[in-house]
Amino acid sequence: MAAAAVHANIRNLAFVPATIQVAAGGEVVWTNHDAVAHSLTAVDGSFDSGLIQPGATWRHTFRRAGTFAFHCTPHPFMHGTVVVR
Repeated sequence: MAAAAVHANIRNLAFVPATIQVAAGGEVVWTNHDAVAHSLTAVDGSFDSGLIQPGATWRHTFRRAGTFAFHCTPHPFMHGTVVVR
């Protein structure tokens, strides 16, 4: 049986929560609750959502264990981390 997706938000120019934990093979789903577009861009280049428009969602499956730092390209002060076990 597949694990349930982990849900996260983009709200008030921040990733909420800023650190997400997921099992290898698990999926994270981000929803943009802000009035502007954001991205989730991995520092190591392993994923890039492109622009997520207001009200839209983006999902990514993390297949290998590790710690993946990311930021928002249009708003580089926004940072987050996904810890894959």
